[in-house]
Amino acid sequence: MTSSKPLALIAKIAIIIFVVEFIVMMLLSVLPFELNFIVEASLDVVLLSVFSTPLLYFGVIKPFVVKKDDAMVQVMVMKKQSDSVAVELHTAKELLDEERRIVEKVIQKMKSQSGFDEKHLSCIDMPVEKLSGDVVFSAYCPDDTQQSYWVISPVTGSHPLLERLWPQMFFMR
Repeated sequence: MTSSKPLALIAKIAIIIFVVEFIVMMLLSVLPFELNFIVEASLDVVLLSVFSTPLLYFGVIKPFVVKKDDAMVQVMVMKKQSDSVAVELHTAKELLDEERRIVEKVIQKMKSQSGFDEKHLSCIDMPVEKLSGDVVFSAYCPDDTQQSYWVISPVTGSHPLLERLWPQMFFMR
């Protein structure tokens, strides 16, 4: 709420009370008979309350209630959306964790094969969470003549690593 809104509300309330009180005083002054001071003051208060209450309700209070209700609906919608996104993120994380376990098993099985040649092998031992997500395997043929590449990657579109390896690469998803 901006600083001008409270002043506008105060002015609106003051104008309502001023106008209603002015009308009540005008009505009391045109009565054909004189009223006791206490009776006149009591009648003034009652008429001011009776006429200003609906104006204050519909002009000031009800708009606040409507805005509050609208804001509550928006908060509930945003919470549902947030909960939905949280569920989607949790599901995606579980899927990625499972895929990571599968890739780790594949790598472990490849390394444990008797035909696995560690010649010219460079390993980066880092937790999977700290890697970029790209895994490149390089294998030499028994005659040391040809390299084959397998790239397991979440990358889509053009990627410098893929462009460099493209002629010999086998891209898996």
